[in-house]
Amino acid sequence: MFNPYIAGNPVGGGKAFIGQAALLRDVLRVLANPNENILLLYGQRQK
Repeated sequence: MFNPYIAGNPVGGGKAFIGQAALLRDVLRVLANPNENILLLYGQRQK
């Protein structure tokens, strides 16, 4: 039986994060703002 909730190997240091500076900037802005109460990130799951 396959468990879809088990994460694979971590990603990073590769081409997957090129061009994500704006996304990271928005995440950091939300985390730094005490008036924000939700942050939702979604994307394709790793296979």
